[in-house]
Amino acid sequence: MATTTEENASERLLDEGMLSMLASALRLRMEVSEGMLRELLRKAALEIRASQHGQYDGREKTTGKIAIGSKVRANFRDRTASAQEDYFGTAVGRDWSGRLKVQFADGFFGYYYEADLNDIGDTITPAEKRNMELRAKALRIERLTENNFDGLVAEMVADGLLVKREKDLFEVNINRIFEILGGKLAEAYANPELYSSPDIFSPPAERKLHVIRFELTQGCEYNRCTYCGGYEDVKCKEKTSAEFDDHFEKVKAAIEKYPYRIERAFLGGANALGTKYETLKHAIRRISCEIEPRRLAIYGRADAIIEKGVERLGALKRGEWKGPRPYMWRGGLDLIYWGVESGSRKVLDYVNKGVNVTQMILAGQIAKEAGIGLSIMIMPGLGGMKYYDAHISRTVTFLNSKDLNAQFITFMAVNPGPRSRYAEIMAQEMADGTNRPLTDREIVEQMRELVARLKPRYQKIGMFGCGIDQVGKNPITFNERLDDSGRRRVVQKCDVYLKTARAIKA
Repeated sequence: MATTTEENASERLLDEGMLSMLASALRLRMEVSEGMLRELLRKAALEIRASQHGQYDGREKTTGKIAIGSKVRANFRDRTASAQEDYFGTAVGRDWSGRLKVQFADGFFGYYYEADLNDIGDTITPAEKRNMELRAKALRIERLTENNFDGLVAEMVADGLLVKREKDLFEVNINRIFEILGGKLAEAYANPELYSSPDIFSPPAERKLHVIRFELTQGCEYNRCTYCGGYEDVKCKEKTSAEFDDHFEKVKAAIEKYPYRIERAFLGGANALGTKYETLKHAIRRISCEIEPRRLAIYGRADAIIEKGVERLGALKRGEWKGPRPYMWRGGLDLIYWGVESGSRKVLDYVNKGVNVTQMILAGQIAKEAGIGLSIMIMPGLGGMKYYDAHISRTVTFLNSKDLNAQFITFMAVNPGPRSRYAEIMAQEMADGTNRPLTDREIVEQMRELVARLKPRYQKIGMFGCGIDQVGKNPITFNERLDDSGRRRVVQKCDVYLKTARAIKA
């Protein structure tokens, strides 16, 4: 049954007319249908109740042993009473995920995994029937919230498990989505024998239910950017072709019968593009031929793009090889995630990026000629107030270059760890009075000027909240197509933020 907190949250959200907006935002950010979204929220609601009233472990296995038409008993253990509560019904069908649809005495339907059901045959005693009726009535009351989509959304907001609300903004916890809906895929990512970290430092767009991630490298062979601490304690290692094959087969075995269709693939970690060409080609071939993703993406630095060159990158893109199938697969590598951070030489030197602007321009030209798309990351606020203007002007010049084939541009405000080299340098400069970090308002001002000067080329531009972007510290969020109207909407959003910030300060 809904708690008072949940009822109040639901009433508050309904009064404010926010629920349809939240549902739309969830669907867009997770790229799932409303049916899958409802399933996500249903599972999350069960987990919340289980923590207070009973046990639910999200088991997904279906044995197929219980026939349609069988009488079944569903078992749920009450932790507080340490007793077994049973209720009875008839298995009348299955849903898309293999769960049994069970009809109870009063006509109420429920869906259950076979691991939670016992086949009891055709005999139900009067006592069992009475127990079934009482339990069905209790379930009807309890499930009023669960069957009410608005109530489910309100419950998620009240619990903070999946969705966090801050004023009029909603943040979605992508990692929590995997824990609830990811099933075997989430278990595989959490297995230290398969992956060096649960998210293998993958971009937010690759942390989706329909994306499978493989690990070709771990750690970062450069690992000297002053702002980055993501690979501080991760030993740098590059897999051989044989080691990748072993990893690939184990991951495939771990996610056998995964209920969602795999549509994309990501090859990690930090600079997987820098792997030896033959090893990289082997890994891409296996993924392309056996997983058949409609998009395969990878992390790559500018120097790795240059080292591979047009010819080799073009071959990785075309994927001209024969796999185990009787036809030649259509292609291979589609997208490179590239941390540009800034187009200013001074800013790149300040953060010890290890590449210069000339190299970045050449890398952009090579990727474009090879026909591979780019997803570029830019860091507003990088370099502090000292490089405020240079960061804007040089980054705009780089992004507007006709030789750059950027399909996506993601902005991630600089967010260095307190013990990072970047933080140490900035602290010393602040003490000397020569520099300081940008405030949130100044980051938005910098963002506004940068976006306003970008040439519309229909690429996607975005800045995301902490539920999606777990690296940056972003004061605003947006996700737009960069045409005239999309650019105008981002600028207007910045203006609203700045107007509000000025009003609060006053």
